[in-house]
Amino acid sequence: MDHLDPTLPVQPDYVTDQTLPFPVTPAGSEVTAGDIAPNAVNHFSCNGPTLTFEAGLVVEDAVIVTDCQVQFGAGVALEDATLVVLDPSDQAVRAPDGVRLGATDYCSTGQGGATVVSLGGVSLGSGTAAYGATVVADGSVSVDSVPDGLGGINFMSGGEIEAAASGTVGDCKFDPPRPFPVPVFKMVL
Repeated sequence: MDHLDPTLPVQPDYVTDQTLPFPVTPAGSEVTAGDIAPNAVNHFSCNGPTLTFEAGLVVEDAVIVTDCQVQFGAGVALEDATLVVLDPSDQAVRAPDGVRLGATDYCSTGQGGATVVSLGGVSLGSGTAAYGATVVADGSVSVDSVPDGLGGINFMSGGEIEAAASGTVGDCKFDPPRPFPVPVFKMVL
């Protein structure tokens, strides 16, 4: 992926803390609510190859940057949040089941969207819900069976995009957020 000029003002509105981020290593490589500074850019390193977000964690009003692979626990949610994963592996971001990208009321308010950027691949498990979300991956993106919850989501991939045939996919009146300009082609299935 090409990188933009770092002096461009591309950070999201919810980042109000302008202090420079420094790497934090969560105990045991598990991210908990107490590890994330709200309204700031958070830079995480890890003790091993994988940084795990604890089950049920809701990340709000924050940017997280890491060079580790990321594994979401069940029920993790990103609302008004951006996750940037610098690991180039095929499964740099893995979400097993019940992960939510964006606030459930996004299509009503246009607030609470989520962005996931990966230099590798992204794998979203069953029960993934997305409302006002953007997923950008240099590798491939896969989405397992989604029973009822993709609305207002953009997928951009340098590889393949694979989605299961089951489930309901919807649209909403608000376009998902794009914290930086990315040239895209639109394909509607």
